[in-house]
Amino acid sequence: MAADIGLRVYNESDKKSMVNVFDCVNKMRGDRNGIVSSKDLYKYIFKVLKNITDSASTSDSKL
Repeated sequence: MAADIGLRVYNESDKKSMVNVFDCVNKMRGDRNGIVSSKDLYKYIFKVLKNITDSASTSDSKL
């Protein structure tokens, strides 16, 4: 869920900056307290978003 929100934020931005994972999770906590409860989950979300944004920028540069 956090990766999905992060991807939406990225797609709505200029696509040149990384998404703040901590801010995405804090926004989600308004509805579900404790949704990301460990450092490992934050790392996982960051890696997912980084892989998506890296592959998107690679495909954009090939055009």
